[in-house]
Amino acid sequence: MGKTEVPGSLEGFSAQEKQAFYELMRNTDDDVKVWIEKYDDVSVQKGTDIECIQLKSATGDNNPLTDRSVKLWKSLSNWVDKLQDPEITSEVNTCKCRYSVSSPRVLSPGTIATLFHTASSESDAELAFQEALSIIGDPSESLDPYTSRFFLSENKAYAITVIRLFSYEIHHHFLSEIKDKFHEVSYLDATIEESVFKTMCGWIRCQASPFTEYGKPALLPRVEYRKELTKEGRRLRDNPLSQAIPKPSDAEIHVEKSKQTNYLIQLQLIDKALEGSRDDIALDAITEKLRSDCLIITLAKYGTISSEGLEAYQDELVSEWKNERQKSLLSSTYQAKSNEAIGASIFLNTRTAVKTTRLEAFDTPWYFSCGQLHGLADTVDDTFGAPRIGWHPNYRDFFTATPTPDKD
Repeated sequence: MGKTEVPGSLEGFSAQEKQAFYELMRNTDDDVKVWIEKYDDVSVQKGTDIECIQLKSATGDNNPLTDRSVKLWKSLSNWVDKLQDPEITSEVNTCKCRYSVSSPRVLSPGTIATLFHTASSESDAELAFQEALSIIGDPSESLDPYTSRFFLSENKAYAITVIRLFSYEIHHHFLSEIKDKFHEVSYLDATIEESVFKTMCGWIRCQASPFTEYGKPALLPRVEYRKELTKEGRRLRDNPLSQAIPKPSDAEIHVEKSKQTNYLIQLQLIDKALEGSRDDIALDAITEKLRSDCLIITLAKYGTISSEGLEAYQDELVSEWKNERQKSLLSSTYQAKSNEAIGASIFLNTRTAVKTTRLEAFDTPWYFSCGQLHGLADTVDDTFGAPRIGWHPNYRDFFTATPTPDKD
């Protein structure tokens, strides 16, 4: 994947899903479990050790890392409360606190966040506690409920623990960071990396669904992530043609349909004998054609297939079409049928016949062979002035004479 590319499958991710994905890549121990909305926005669990991660977004002029940021102090206060929560203390030995900020612009952390982040010992945390108390001085009305809670004398031991285990991170282009991290740790061949990445995005969404759909904590075990990653990588190495190609968008379908391409005209000539409405038949054909084209572009990009191999594959499809066409035209059972019915039979039987045709020793997905047939039904052969293959028994007449197909 190119360094500036951000796969579309990540665009709709929630902040929790993005952070969870990042943690699964950052932590390589199979014992790790990543949670969404259990102990915090996101949490990383290993045994009885937990790291609670608060997620913040810096919008406009807002900087959640300044000394008097209400967001920062609310998080610090919440962490003090978590360390006193019997439900958590009964399960957790160590509870780290991480403040993760996403911002499209450069942020300067305040003195307090920096002090807390660098405090690694009890004495460092004690000094940071006193300096933070001095910096805050007389807090504003909006800040007071959280700073008062944090600096309350009976909470001091918990506050010191929060400071000692506190860290922050800033993500300026988180989607790109996730993609780059995947490239760094997944060790996949370039020919399959993007497809595996999209599959793992889908896996993340599936695992996160208890929270996104029902508001319940969602568990993403690192061991299951690794198994899925390994399985998908192996599958695509065995057959690169099996990689996931998304269905075209409504806008792409609309553009293709408006072109009145030859393959759609050909389907109009026989659609009276096909099951389904004209719109449904066209939609299926467009989807197959665009997905097939997209897969070819992806495979050609990395040299997985050659132009010679693709040409040989298409020639085989044409050969299969000729066989099915001859059988349909010569069979006595078709003599009493209409041209539209004969064309429908040629179309359906050819689709079935090419299902097992291989491209450079690889099995092809169903949509691919069908999409290639649409491509051949669209491409004009200069010798005949008509597409290379056709469904209607007299399909060439419609293109050489360029009549307008019946709209009924």
